[in-house]
Amino acid sequence: DWPKDIGTRLARFGNHAIGVMQALLENWDNITPRWRAVALTAMAVLESESAKKEGGRKDDAQPLWIDAKFTVKSTIHAIPVDPSVDRYAPFKEFGIQIASEEKMSLAQLSKYKYHLDIGGGGG
Repeated sequence: DWPKDIGTRLARFGNHAIGVMQALLENWDNITPRWRAVALTAMAVLESESAKKEGGRKDDAQPLWIDAKFTVKSTIHAIPVDPSVDRYAPFKEFGIQIASEEKMSLAQLSKYKYHLDIGGGGG
């Protein structure tokens, strides 16, 4: 829940992407395994961007050590749907991409050494 879990902590951590992630990480013990994977991905992206700015990482071809996102369905059984609430929009406003509408092809999946299925209906 953004207002309760993140929004109330932003004053302490700062109103920027790193502040959002610090607020999320402070709530680590209360988030689901899927949220943990997505949070680790967001941190890896922020660290990679920081390293690029500092000149420490120049190889864009190397994938991040983790790439986990929520999937937002745009179709269900080939019928287009419009999600009524975009619960990930606040993250996107801070430049944190935690959701994707795109499926990965087999060629894209083959670039990763490990594939984790963090399943479950509740996240």
